[in-house]
Amino acid sequence: MGGEGYVIKMRNVSTLSVDDMGINYDINPSEEKEWRWLKMACGENPKKVYRYQNRMPTTRLGEGWLFRKEFQEARNLFIKQNDWCDSASKLSPNNEQLNSPFPEGLQYDGLIALFRGDAKLNVHCYEVISNG
Repeated sequence: MGGEGYVIKMRNVSTLSVDDMGINYDINPSEEKEWRWLKMACGENPKKVYRYQNRMPTTRLGEGWLFRKEFQEARNLFIKQNDWCDSASKLSPNNEQLNSPFPEGLQYDGLIALFRGDAKLNVHCYEVISNG
């Protein structure tokens, strides 16, 4: 959870630049938004990797719990940021200041960008395969 990706189109381009294969290629930022892409995965890593490293999550259910927990914590910070900005916008122009700094949490930067509409999300999940 929380990786950022760069979406490309598998197509020939007339240059040697990988950037020209990007989904945002030839977008005029004043007319259209360039997107950030967040990446999340669910499935195999808890069973095959994290379980042996003794770290959370170790099951698919644990992944679901962790996704919900992180989204809720990011949402709480998002609300605090919005409240701070609302308070700041109501200050009079005669050098009034807020008593608290802008609420930040770098670990939630990507999720807050998603809430603000500044990022898109790509989630891929693996199918459960029975060994029996």
